[in-house]
Amino acid sequence: GQSDAPNHGATIELHAGAIRQAMEALGLQRVWLLGHHTGASVAVELAAALGDQVAKLVLSGPCGMLDQTTCETLENAVRIFEVAEQPRQDGNHLEDLWRRLRGKDPRRSLDFTQSEVVRTLIAGADGYQAYRAVCAHAPRFRRLLPDLCCPVLFMSGSEDPFALACLQPAFELARQGRARKVERYVIDSGTSYINESDAGPIARQIEGFLFDEDC
Repeated sequence: GQSDAPNHGATIELHAGAIRQAMEALGLQRVWLLGHHTGASVAVELAAALGDQVAKLVLSGPCGMLDQTTCETLENAVRIFEVAEQPRQDGNHLEDLWRRLRGKDPRRSLDFTQSEVVRTLIAGADGYQAYRAVCAHAPRFRRLLPDLCCPVLFMSGSEDPFALACLQPAFELARQGRARKVERYVIDSGTSYINESDAGPIARQIEGFLFDEDC
């Protein structure tokens, strides 16, 4: 994190390429990949590029199956992450951001919301652009998914509307493709924050999938 922002905007392909360069620098030959939300699209792009180097793939809250209309709805929804171009003397821009992010899921702790506000401020405009990149990549996501050969686990929270809408179509598309095994898992009452709010069940599900010798 906190690497220099690209001059020409964030794309899923750019993120995947950066991870591949890091893998090559570290000498990693075979990997497990896990991506959440935007990261799920990055993981699919990277898995397609790496081929047999990917042993297993976990896609948490993937949004790559959204159609154009739903993508427009998503882009409007994630405007809560927009950061003011110019700070205000009275600090109202910070209060406005806090209210937007706190309203996203008031069940989360105050410490969690504060952490998300800080991360959003650090990302600046690039954070919102990353969400838009998912929609731009959606047609490619749908083309790449059936060609993946590695076992794939799809996960989503039942209250994560955009990811849940994609879960079944993505699952079916992968199952009809070349993947050796395809599984799905839905966390009851889970939101887009399932990795934080339901860390235990998520960890056990991932562990079972990764260490399952039958896939």
